[in-house]
Amino acid sequence: MTDEPRISAHHLEHAQIDGLIRAAGVDGTREILKAFWSSTRDLTAQIRQMRNAHDYVSAAAAAHAIKGSAANVGAAALADIANEIEAAFQSGDAKRIAACVELIESNVAEAQAEFEDYLDSAA
Repeated sequence: MTDEPRISAHHLEHAQIDGLIRAAGVDGTREILKAFWSSTRDLTAQIRQMRNAHDYVSAAAAAHAIKGSAANVGAAALADIANEIEAAFQSGDAKRIAACVELIESNVAEAQAEFEDYLDSAA
């Protein structure tokens, strides 16, 4: 495995999002995503703190939580990055950990903007 994290070329899994929209409507999906973004930011902050404290087991668990929730809402690239973070913490590869943590933060903003555009077009 390389030091550089590998991520999906596609931020969103449209079929997953369409399923959320069918189940909850556009407004309901926005509420689901609001909770997702808040949780993801909290977990990302925890990962940074756990990395600094060298608590790699807890950091891997937080990354696993992001991976699952991102997959559930259709945030494909975030799920891929979280998977890479989880594996990096499990391996203890500090260089890979640092690259992944930086990458997820920049991708959260990009994915959030893509979700908003998608939901606006679905409304």
